[in-house]
Amino acid sequence: MKYALIAAATAAGLSVAAPANAAELVTGSPTCSLNDVGPAASACAGFFVGNLTNASNLDLQADALALLGFDGNPANIIQKLPSIGGGSVVDFTQLLRGLTIIGIHRGGGGNGSQGTAFYRWDNIATTDKLSFNLNGLSNAVLYTTSGVPEPATWSLMIAGIGFAGFAMRRRRKVRTTVSYA
Repeated sequence: MKYALIAAATAAGLSVAAPANAAELVTGSPTCSLNDVGPAASACAGFFVGNLTNASNLDLQADALALLGFDGNPANIIQKLPSIGGGSVVDFTQLLRGLTIIGIHRGGGGNGSQGTAFYRWDNIATTDKLSFNLNGLSNAVLYTTSGVPEPATWSLMIAGIGFAGFAMRRRRKVRTTVSYA
C-alpha cells in the first residue's frame, strides 16, 4: 500500500511538471526593446537562447509567440529570409500592414551574445522594410501580417460578382397570376 501511494504521488508530480522544452531567455544582454526596430514595435518577447526561427524549434517558437498573442501554427510562415548578412535593414517581399509579427535571430556578431527575439506591431503603416538597431542579424521570419490582396485576387472576385449578376439577369421571368374568388 505504501509503495502504491508513493508511485501515485510520483506520477501525479510528473504530470504537473513544466515541459522540458520551454524557451529559455538569454541571461544578461541582449534584451528585447520596442526601440530595437523602426518603426517602433508595440510589443516584443526575447531574446531566447538559440535560433528559434528554424523548423526544428516549432514548439519553442509557439511558446515565445504566445507571449505576443499569436495563436497560429508557427510552421505556417508567410516568408523566411534565411540570410540577412548582419545588416540592419530587413527587406521583406511581402508588404507589412496592420497586425504584424516577426521573429529575428541575432548571431554572435563577435561579442558572443546571440538569441532570437519576436516583435509585434498592432497597426504598422504599409511598408516592406524594417530597420533594426542591432548588430549581427542573421535571419528573419514573418509569421503574420494583414496584407492587401493581390491584383489577381481582386480580379477573380470582380469577375465572380459579374458572372453572378449576368446569371441573375439571364434568368427567365415567370409570370404568376393571382385570382380572387
